[in-house]
Amino acid sequence: MARYVKCPRCDLNYILEGEQYCDVCKAELKIGPQLMYADDEDKAEEKLCPKCKQVYILIDEDMCDNCRELSSYDDIEPETDDENDEKWRDFLDEDEKEEISNSGDKEEDMISLSKIAEEELDEFDDEEEEEDEE
Repeated sequence: MARYVKCPRCDLNYILEGEQYCDVCKAELKIGPQLMYADDEDKAEEKLCPKCKQVYILIDEDMCDNCRELSSYDDIEPETDDENDEKWRDFLDEDEKEEISNSGDKEEDMISLSKIAEEELDEFDDEEEEEDEE
């Protein structure tokens, strides 16, 4: 009859007298045949999504459903040119439409930055003179 002894590493499992470690210790030390635990069976068939790294997906999938939807939105190019699109005018009131259409008729005075700087200096000098008079 075979004689059993406790595993010298874990002192929990019994092994045949000639063996070095129990099957559990061998699996932990990666010696001999690897045991697959029930928890590990599901994880072996899944991997993390490479894009978001938050969702487990099957090994044969490229990415999770959320990432696939987001990437499909990125791939779609707008059908209309945003700069020439006039649909936003439909949402304006009649008064606002007139203001926008008339705004192009006025010639706006362009003031150079150097003129603005000179005006600010003149105002600053005027304020200093007023303080000196007081």
